[in-house]
Amino acid sequence: NQARSWNGNLTEKTSLPSSSSQRITTSKYVAEQRAKARDIVLCLQRKNIKLIAIDFDNTLLSIHTSGYYQGTVDNLLEHIRSTFYYFIQEILDSPAFSQTLHVCIVSFSSQEQLIRKLLQLAFKTS
Repeated sequence: NQARSWNGNLTEKTSLPSSSSQRITTSKYVAEQRAKARDIVLCLQRKNIKLIAIDFDNTLLSIHTSGYYQGTVDNLLEHIRSTFYYFIQEILDSPAFSQTLHVCIVSFSSQEQLIRKLLQLAFKTS
């Protein structure tokens, strides 16, 4: 449930500025991002790539925790970059996940439990 409510907040944050000549709705933008992520995952599978490693600070997140983040995990959710959110969720939803395709988050941070809790809140898996 928390992942779903956060996903709802994500769609609000990813809306593009409106212009008079071209308007892209938030739902259309989200659908496009998901489609791009799905295409990337399919390409990775075709190329027989087995592992995706994503750096935590300043990559998955838009901030650097410096290894001693003092805020709550809930507050850290808003710093996950939407591109990585859609990409990781597509990997998790892929039938190949955990059989032939794996994803890991890498960090020098000693706050392993913080990272683990953040990932559990952000991403839904079966």
